[in-house]
Amino acid sequence: MEFIVDGSSGLRLDGFFFMEMNTRLQVEHPVTEAITGQDLVAWQFDIANGKPLPLQQSDIPLAGHAVEARLYAEDPENSFLPSTGRLLALSFADGKGVRIDAGVEAGDDISPFYDPMIAKVIVHAETREAALSQLACVLKDSAIAGPRTNAAFLAKLVSHPDFLAEAFDTSFIDTRLASLIAPDEEVLRKVVGCAVRHFLLQRSEDVAATKDLRGNEPASPWDATDGFQLGAQRTQTVLVMIDNVEHKQEVAFGPTGMMVEGLEDSDQPYVIPVSDGILILVDGRQYHAFMHDYDHEEEAGSGQIGAPMHGKVTAIFVEAGQSVTKGERLFIVEAMKMEHSVVAPLDGVIATVASQAGDQVEEGFAVVSFEQEEPA
Repeated sequence: MEFIVDGSSGLRLDGFFFMEMNTRLQVEHPVTEAITGQDLVAWQFDIANGKPLPLQQSDIPLAGHAVEARLYAEDPENSFLPSTGRLLALSFADGKGVRIDAGVEAGDDISPFYDPMIAKVIVHAETREAALSQLACVLKDSAIAGPRTNAAFLAKLVSHPDFLAEAFDTSFIDTRLASLIAPDEEVLRKVVGCAVRHFLLQRSEDVAATKDLRGNEPASPWDATDGFQLGAQRTQTVLVMIDNVEHKQEVAFGPTGMMVEGLEDSDQPYVIPVSDGILILVDGRQYHAFMHDYDHEEEAGSGQIGAPMHGKVTAIFVEAGQSVTKGERLFIVEAMKMEHSVVAPLDGVIATVASQAGDQVEEGFAVVSFEQEEPA
């Protein structure tokens, strides 16, 4: 059964309204199973076969507190749009009272044709506070890579002081969205350092591999890859891109090797190599890192307008050579019952249109290329 409470008590003195009753299991049924110890799916099969209810209401125990989070392949920082693609990693943190109901595994594809839920994460504990704390830990410590997910967003939500204090209503997310989706600055600094360390070590390994190809040449001091130099300690400023934002990182080289400023040897996040860099997983958040001068080439063309998600192009409103103004609709992409209109970021001229209505496109596919109009 579903109800809604009017906090203003405007229409009814108790502010309590009945909404609907569903005679089938709902997505939240594991919460009831956790606190009652009953298998509601088995109950439904028995009832469907004509058997009576196994227990009366007075016989059903209620123990502790349970909470469930729906882990979705969606991007909270991009209006919660669905995020599709292959699950490069999917492993969940374990713990007392933790239950994971998942219909996919690592290597599976999250398609644009179905609901993008990856799993239901349920935690049962003695108190609400303990259950929420455990849920946040599970969400942050699980490894999920490939599509964007709401894991970090959910972990922040269930850890928010107002949520813990039960001071929330249906506007809770809207009024706190910026803080719920923002990356932690301290974590981001460590991600930058880890990315730089990874790429520089990879460079060193590539140099060593090239040296090995030279066969039996005698070893030379000039073949060393430890960055050592005579005199003052050698330092270097390295540029790295994290989620398409450039960051600078200071690196020093000495007798013990490479030292990345602010990074400890114990800082070893989950790293997954991909075709255009690496994915770094920290606290339920996925960071995409690459270096321009090493493993990533800029896309050709100016002003490419990509699809915001994997889906179907349902309409295109422009053609090559057409002038458009800032905010004018260019095309629509549909996925999972959601339509997203893409608009012109500036006044300009459409250079090319690489798709047509009815095409399935990948997230980021350049549907339209756009050239800014030169001022008269």
